[in-house]
Amino acid sequence: MSKIANYLRSHIAGSVSTRADWRASVSADAGILAATPELVVVPRVVSDIRKITRFAWQMAEKGHTIPVVTRGVGCGALGGAVGQGILLDTTALDTIFEYDGKSQRVRVQPGVLAHNLTVALSMQGAGVGPLANQRGTVGGVLAAGARGTTLSRTTDFAEAVDQLEVVLANGDVMQTERLSRRELSRRKDLPGLEGDIYRGVDAIIADNASLIEQIDPNDASGYSGIARVKQPDGTFDLGPLLIGSEGTLGIIDELILKTEFFSFRQTMGALVFRSGEDARAAIDTIDALQPARLEYIDAAIFEQLRRDGKKYAFYEAAAQQFTPQAVLLVTLDDFNNRTRARKQAKLEQLQLVGDTTVSIAEDNDDDDIAVGFTALDNYRWPDAAHVGAPRLFEGFYVPPQRFEEFIRALAPLARALQLPLPLAGHPSLNLYGIYPRLSLRKVSDKQKIFKLYDELAKLLALYDGHLVMSGGEGRLKSRFVRAAQNPDLTALYQQIKQLFDPHGILNPGTKTTLQARTITAMLRNEYTVDWQ
Repeated sequence: MSKIANYLRSHIAGSVSTRADWRASVSADAGILAATPELVVVPRVVSDIRKITRFAWQMAEKGHTIPVVTRGVGCGALGGAVGQGILLDTTALDTIFEYDGKSQRVRVQPGVLAHNLTVALSMQGAGVGPLANQRGTVGGVLAAGARGTTLSRTTDFAEAVDQLEVVLANGDVMQTERLSRRELSRRKDLPGLEGDIYRGVDAIIADNASLIEQIDPNDASGYSGIARVKQPDGTFDLGPLLIGSEGTLGIIDELILKTEFFSFRQTMGALVFRSGEDARAAIDTIDALQPARLEYIDAAIFEQLRRDGKKYAFYEAAAQQFTPQAVLLVTLDDFNNRTRARKQAKLEQLQLVGDTTVSIAEDNDDDDIAVGFTALDNYRWPDAAHVGAPRLFEGFYVPPQRFEEFIRALAPLARALQLPLPLAGHPSLNLYGIYPRLSLRKVSDKQKIFKLYDELAKLLALYDGHLVMSGGEGRLKSRFVRAAQNPDLTALYQQIKQLFDPHGILNPGTKTTLQARTITAMLRNEYTVDWQ
């Protein structure tokens, strides 16, 4: 790789390193897998990405495939940003170019931290819904297809993305936007890979219309965004196909995102329930209030935090009266004070249902409730680096009409695995996760990870759910998704991958079925806990 490194150094503005310590620093994400790249490239300008992918393409044409893996800050847990070959660290592409308040659009580079963009836009009273409360880079969050949990008027990136600029596998640049029939026809006539893609995707949609219609909008596995490419009015936009593609179809180098105005005034509520059924019944009432944020947390998580020495006043007050089973955390952010007060009153009425306590805070004046939203993160990472509950088993969808059945089915699974499976999630989206604490130094616990994936995928299929609604598949979830997937749909997704990346350059191993021994060889003995 030294010759390749020297060649790239002489052709790009960014840095290229083969140093062992630098390579090791990006060999893992926040999960359980690790793979050390041969070299690390930090692009400084977009043309760097073009030159790197063009080089890899030319090498592939000569029979030498060099993988190109794109990475933000590595806060994912599914192995989607680790791999061998060339690792592209996009964090230096971190410019916020402009915000247009009139059109409510913001133009950014992919390495901008989601938190930093949220803070910058908040100064304008605006935000991007799917980025709220996210930890990674803007490009990483979009590539993983993450769903937002605040500013919930817009939670899906497919609705928030206006335009993307994407570097293709051969180094060409493609810009996605909504196209008329006439403009689509023009782009299908383009030479090179971009023209091939437009012609190919249009043909795939035409040839597989009935199959594509069967894709559940709550299933974000594979390249399910194909269902949103062509709209009923005939317009055509490749953007949804890139969302959640995890760097396997192209590398995003610039984004134009739609923003929305939001209120700085907030009312927060913490509701603690003696009955899990009462908590889940209250969800419909709260959801009707259109909260900015609604989170469900199993009381077992707070009980473990108590044993860890971390306590929350609203929970302790409830635990003095009864044994809690569930907690709901709510944020109301309506602009109108009277509207917010009316909704607050409806929240308070819920303490009349069974054994329930309701704590309210205005404008973040109660740090205890505000900190309550971080309870799950505090639970996930105890002191030992080899013990934790990373986001391996989150991001799945359960339809509300099957949720109670699913909850009941988790109990015997937990007993069979001898593993507590506390559940938390975002009921407004029907988006959940389970959070068992596991040690990476125990072979038995590592085995339980794969057993749990297998059983969870089967349970979700049984109750009309999906293993991937948010956060992508990476390398860990893919084999279990494919096992439950319609083989025709799997073949369709493979066709899309072949169209965009015929040489298999871009992030190979992600969104595909890796052999068990390949995954096993990538397992490590410690978690990365930088992203809490």
